[in-house]
Amino acid sequence: MADLTSLISANILIIIIVLLVSALPLYFVVKLLGGHSTILKVFLVNFLAAGISLVLTVYVQSFVGLFSFMLTLIIYKIIFDLSLLRAFFAWILQYVIAVILIVLFIILIGKAV
Repeated sequence: MADLTSLISANILIIIIVLLVSALPLYFVVKLLGGHSTILKVFLVNFLAAGISLVLTVYVQSFVGLFSFMLTLIIYKIIFDLSLLRAFFAWILQYVIAVILIVLFIILIGKAV
Protein backbone atom coordinates (compact mmCIF):
# COMPACT_ATOMS: atom_id res chain seq x y z
CA MET A 1 0.00 0.00 0.00
CA ALA A 2 2.87 2.38 0.79
CA ASP A 3 4.29 1.82 -2.70
CA LEU A 4 0.98 2.84 -4.29
CA THR A 5 0.74 5.96 -2.12
CA SER A 6 4.28 7.06 -2.95
CA LEU A 7 3.68 6.38 -6.65
CA ILE A 8 0.53 8.51 -6.65
CA SER A 9 2.27 11.27 -4.68
CA ALA A 10 5.23 11.26 -7.09
CA ASN A 11 2.90 11.43 -10.11
CA ILE A 12 0.94 14.34 -8.63
CA LEU A 13 4.18 16.18 -7.89
CA ILE A 14 5.45 15.59 -11.44
CA ILE A 15 2.15 16.83 -12.92
CA ILE A 16 2.29 20.02 -10.83
CA ILE A 17 5.91 20.66 -11.85
CA VAL A 18 5.12 20.10 -15.54
CA LEU A 19 2.12 22.44 -15.37
CA LEU A 20 4.17 25.16 -13.68
CA VAL A 21 7.03 24.81 -16.18
CA SER A 22 4.57 24.90 -19.08
CA ALA A 23 3.22 28.23 -17.77
CA LEU A 24 6.65 29.90 -17.91
CA PRO A 25 6.66 30.77 -21.65
CA LEU A 26 3.33 32.59 -21.36
CA TYR A 27 4.52 34.38 -18.22
CA PHE A 28 7.67 35.63 -19.96
CA VAL A 29 5.76 36.72 -23.08
CA VAL A 30 3.12 38.62 -21.11
CA LYS A 31 5.85 40.41 -19.14
CA LEU A 32 7.70 41.17 -22.39
CA LEU A 33 4.55 42.66 -23.96
CA GLY A 34 3.85 44.85 -20.93
CA GLY A 35 0.96 42.88 -19.44
CA HIS A 36 0.29 42.30 -15.78
CA SER A 37 0.89 38.71 -14.73
CA THR A 38 2.10 36.41 -12.02
CA ILE A 39 2.99 32.74 -12.29
CA LEU A 40 -0.20 31.84 -10.41
CA LYS A 41 -2.32 33.99 -12.73
CA VAL A 42 -0.74 32.38 -15.82
CA PHE A 43 -1.23 28.93 -14.31
CA LEU A 44 -4.93 29.66 -13.70
CA VAL A 45 -5.38 31.15 -17.18
CA ASN A 46 -3.92 27.99 -18.73
CA PHE A 47 -6.43 25.91 -16.75
CA LEU A 48 -9.28 28.23 -17.74
CA ALA A 49 -8.37 28.13 -21.44
CA ALA A 50 -8.02 24.34 -21.36
CA GLY A 51 -11.37 23.98 -19.58
CA ILE A 52 -13.13 26.21 -22.08
CA SER A 53 -11.61 24.27 -24.97
CA LEU A 54 -12.78 21.03 -23.40
CA VAL A 55 -16.33 22.31 -22.94
CA LEU A 56 -16.42 23.64 -26.51
CA THR A 57 -15.17 20.32 -27.85
CA VAL A 58 -17.85 18.40 -25.98
CA TYR A 59 -20.82 20.68 -26.68
CA VAL A 60 -20.15 22.71 -29.83
CA GLN A 61 -18.04 20.35 -31.98
CA SER A 62 -18.15 22.71 -34.99
CA PHE A 63 -15.44 25.32 -35.41
CA VAL A 64 -13.99 24.43 -31.99
CA GLY A 65 -10.51 25.59 -32.94
CA LEU A 66 -11.75 29.00 -34.05
CA PHE A 67 -13.91 29.49 -30.95
CA SER A 68 -11.11 28.34 -28.64
CA PHE A 69 -8.65 30.69 -30.33
CA MET A 70 -11.00 33.67 -30.03
CA LEU A 71 -11.82 32.92 -26.39
CA THR A 72 -8.14 32.48 -25.57
CA LEU A 73 -7.38 35.90 -27.03
CA ILE A 74 -10.25 37.45 -25.08
CA ILE A 75 -9.07 35.77 -21.86
CA TYR A 76 -5.51 37.04 -22.42
CA LYS A 77 -6.85 40.54 -23.17
CA ILE A 78 -8.99 40.71 -20.04
CA ILE A 79 -6.79 38.96 -17.50
CA PHE A 80 -3.37 40.21 -18.61
CA ASP A 81 -4.58 43.71 -19.57
CA LEU A 82 -3.32 43.48 -23.18
CA SER A 83 -4.71 44.78 -26.45
CA LEU A 84 -6.07 42.16 -28.87
CA LEU A 85 -2.98 42.53 -31.04
CA ARG A 86 -0.66 42.01 -28.07
CA ALA A 87 -2.81 39.07 -26.92
CA PHE A 88 -2.37 37.56 -30.39
CA PHE A 89 1.41 38.06 -30.19
CA ALA A 90 1.42 36.53 -26.70
CA TRP A 91 -0.46 33.51 -28.03
CA ILE A 92 2.08 33.01 -30.84
CA LEU A 93 5.21 33.80 -28.86
CA GLN A 94 4.38 31.48 -25.99
CA TYR A 95 4.63 28.55 -28.42
CA VAL A 96 7.82 29.90 -30.00
CA ILE A 97 9.46 30.17 -26.57
CA ALA A 98 8.15 26.73 -25.58
CA VAL A 99 9.68 25.17 -28.71
CA ILE A 100 13.00 26.91 -28.07
CA LEU A 101 13.04 25.67 -24.46
CA ILE A 102 12.19 22.12 -25.56
CA VAL A 103 14.96 22.13 -28.18
CA LEU A 104 17.47 23.45 -25.63
CA PHE A 105 16.37 20.79 -23.15
CA ILE A 106 16.77 18.04 -25.77
CA ILE A 107 20.22 19.35 -26.68
CA LEU A 108 21.27 19.44 -23.00
CA ILE A 109 19.93 15.93 -22.38
CA GLY A 110 21.66 14.69 -25.55
CA LYS A 111 25.02 16.04 -24.38
CA ALA A 112 24.55 14.64 -20.88
CA VAL A 113 23.89 11.12 -22.08
